[in-house]
Amino acid sequence: MRKIKEAFLAIRIEQLLNKNEILELYLNKIYLGYRAYGVGAAAQVYFGKTVDQLSLSEMAVIAGLPKAPSTFNPLYSMDRAIARRNVVLSRMLSEGYITQAQYNQARSEPIDANYHAPEIAFSAPYLSEMVRQEMYNRYGESAYEDGYRIYTTITRKVQQAAQQAVRNNVLDYDMRHGYRGPANVLWKVGETAWDSKKITDTLKALPTYGPLLPAVVTSANPQEATAALADGTSVSLRMEGMRWARPYRSDTQQGPTPRKVTDVVQTGQQIWVRQVDNDWWLAQVPEVNSALVSLNPQTGAVLALVGGFDFNQSKFNRATQALRQVGSNIKPFLYTAAMDKGLTLASMLNDVPISRWDAGQVQTGVRKTPRRSTPDRFVYARGWGSRKTW
Repeated sequence: MRKIKEAFLAIRIEQLLNKNEILELYLNKIYLGYRAYGVGAAAQVYFGKTVDQLSLSEMAVIAGLPKAPSTFNPLYSMDRAIARRNVVLSRMLSEGYITQAQYNQARSEPIDANYHAPEIAFSAPYLSEMVRQEMYNRYGESAYEDGYRIYTTITRKVQQAAQQAVRNNVLDYDMRHGYRGPANVLWKVGETAWDSKKITDTLKALPTYGPLLPAVVTSANPQEATAALADGTSVSLRMEGMRWARPYRSDTQQGPTPRKVTDVVQTGQQIWVRQVDNDWWLAQVPEVNSALVSLNPQTGAVLALVGGFDFNQSKFNRATQALRQVGSNIKPFLYTAAMDKGLTLASMLNDVPISRWDAGQVQTGVRKTPRRSTPDRFVYARGWGSRKTW
């Protein structure tokens, strides 16, 4: 039955398209290894180029993939990829598509192939993981193999703004609670400093979290500190970028404001830094986290979803997986339901608590004085909670 359907489909396609259009459609859909569907995707995956940037040799490599993309791709077996490329070039020469000179040059050209991840227009890792889970639940392993295109309602501008808002507010909150010290001490003041290669290798092994980059303090004086980054460059940290770094003592207490750079950092410390405008600031990986979901109120479409400060730091999606109290977020829904039942902004609400006698209950503390009847609009505007159970 499947073959019969394919035969009818082939007839219909030939009625609508010419041979070149059919070939173009085929080349843009065929699987060519490493989750690359189409020659454009293969050019990006294997060579990091667009199709028009490929050399004749690279084109021949891709042209040789359809027969066995898992066997002839240059990332799996370079020898087989070269042999297959040479077969393609020989056929192109014999059919008159290339000259002998072009053939000789392409055949002698080495294949410089490496895996190039697909270009990401913008980052939404928590949402991407949600989509991956949904696709796997629906289609199993074929979700990874059949070349699906998935479309979401996420918009780039709103997603980027949501991500920035979460990160900025988490960092601001964490900074207000004080500096918890360096992430690590590689050598102490007075000890032999590490060489630049050892520092760079150590930093390359560390992750980055959003705007936070790992760094090592290579020199420090009261006015300025110099820190090395993983790419081999160095940045300067001044007092302006670490004035926030009062020593952390508890969730409610911090130490005195630092007066000089060496009150905060010392040579040999592995710290975190981030760029603020054109300056570099001392930073730290936040111990708190947050999430944000933005919806279109007319359609319910998800416009942005951020499940945490950084996906590399924590893959736990606080937007969908966290069990948390709704807090005052429930108030608009309660008021909407109340207005559906006839409550208006002029309705008078009484906040006198309902009391019942309990022989085992002991009253302690100061009893709050009720405000008695109050218009609903004041209750809503001032967030008084005792009226919500009216």
